[in-house]
Amino acid sequence: MAAYDLQVSVECLGFTSNDKTIRERFIKIVSKKKPDGIILAGGYGFLYPIVEISNKLKIPFININNKFDPKFNMGKPREKFKYWIGEVIPDDEQAGYLLAKILSENAPVDKSGVVRMIAFIGYKYDFASLERLKGLMRYLSENKNVILQQVFETKYNEASAYKKFYLSKQNRYPKTTAVWTVSDGLAAGSSQAAKDLKLTFGKDYIVGGIDWTEKGIRDVKAEQSYVSVGGHVLEGVWALILIHDYLKEIDFISESVEFMTQMKSISVDDNYCFIKFLLNEQSIKIDFRTYSKYHNKTLKKYDFDISGKIKKCLRE
Repeated sequence: MAAYDLQVSVECLGFTSNDKTIRERFIKIVSKKKPDGIILAGGYGFLYPIVEISNKLKIPFININNKFDPKFNMGKPREKFKYWIGEVIPDDEQAGYLLAKILSENAPVDKSGVVRMIAFIGYKYDFASLERLKGLMRYLSENKNVILQQVFETKYNEASAYKKFYLSKQNRYPKTTAVWTVSDGLAAGSSQAAKDLKLTFGKDYIVGGIDWTEKGIRDVKAEQSYVSVGGHVLEGVWALILIHDYLKEIDFISESVEFMTQMKSISVDDNYCFIKFLLNEQSIKIDFRTYSKYHNKTLKKYDFDISGKIKKCLRE
């Protein structure tokens, strides 16, 4: 949709951490047809060869969704690598804080008014996981009516979340009423465990996750998850607009080279029309040229927040 509005041709390529031929494959691809720009999804270490080659070939690139691994000492965009022109990443700490706030304000409380919570992270060394956990801990430091009983590592495995919630609820932490998770997948695993334990959603417990995955949003719609926090699914669109304008000689450096997505929440209390839109069950025409300084001459500052525009359309 955004590429069509901007009249940009986009080709998607997939690389994995198990691929030992990334450098050779990428060189072959760009030698055949050199792209005008590149968007890298994630800051994973195995993508580092693409960074080096793109910079050497003077191909501007932007990373989205995650920062690059600190061990590569890349600094900020345009410092060490001139053609690493920017990054668009989610404010994961804010997402963790927001999720904690919504769960704490809506979870069942004990007789003393306390919410007892457990938390599931992905990997102990994963940047997004740690930043989201940092947001949770900041919320807890400000709100003493919530007791965090334990943080479990799951390696983003839904079955692991299922097993750990099932066992902890049965044995160590039977009074748990709030389950904070770093992903919608982990929320789904916890929710399934709660169902198998014959717990009543809303009365005995609530659970929430982060990412706005299709399943996560469907679980909110079905009241199997209380909330999903997200919005970074659109970071590829924002990066495309930034590269498009950059190639049109409108450089965003005057604002920043680091753009942070402020995450939004979708909960069981939300407008179902908004949920239907995110699930592609209701269509809304959005002209993404309005977000581009090249196409929208009145735009003084990039505003990469689509939620208000969607909700406005749904009200009309």
